[in-house]
Amino acid sequence: MYQMKDLITLSDVAEILGDEEHRLIHLCERNVVVPVEDAHGRGTVRRFSRDNLFCFAVALELQKWGVQVKSLQRVVKLLMHLAAAGRARDVKDVVDQFMNEATQCLLTIHRADTVEMTDSHGKSMVMTLDEDGNPTVIAGPDFPRSDSHVVVDLLAIARRIDGQIK
Repeated sequence: MYQMKDLITLSDVAEILGDEEHRLIHLCERNVVVPVEDAHGRGTVRRFSRDNLFCFAVALELQKWGVQVKSLQRVVKLLMHLAAAGRARDVKDVVDQFMNEATQCLLTIHRADTVEMTDSHGKSMVMTLDEDGNPTVIAGPDFPRSDSHVVVDLLAIARRIDGQIK
């Protein structure tokens, strides 16, 4: 089990997630995951938060299903918006609170700019995402769902990460 103190390096992220550093570097270079502290010049390292770690895990899972970088960028920005909103409500750790309040949270990507989040009670919210990942909720159940979509369980990803770190 990895002991996470404050910020961690890219090699720490790779160790925790069991993935290769070059895949994580690619996600940083494409601005999918933006480090809390970016590397500036030779000999410096990127540093990542727990929220970044969660975003890496979600992005890597979505990549397995063929989700393109443009969608990954928007989804990760949405997740970071949600994390910031949680902190604004004096939530110490968004992932921990999220895990304690739900038994499931599904993220469905319908198109590059449209996602749906469904909780364990079947309540769902469909959002369009602008280039910066800012969500606009689409009202009503008449949203035209696509036959081609990707679904991941955010809570399962959060629990997997939680099992790897302290």
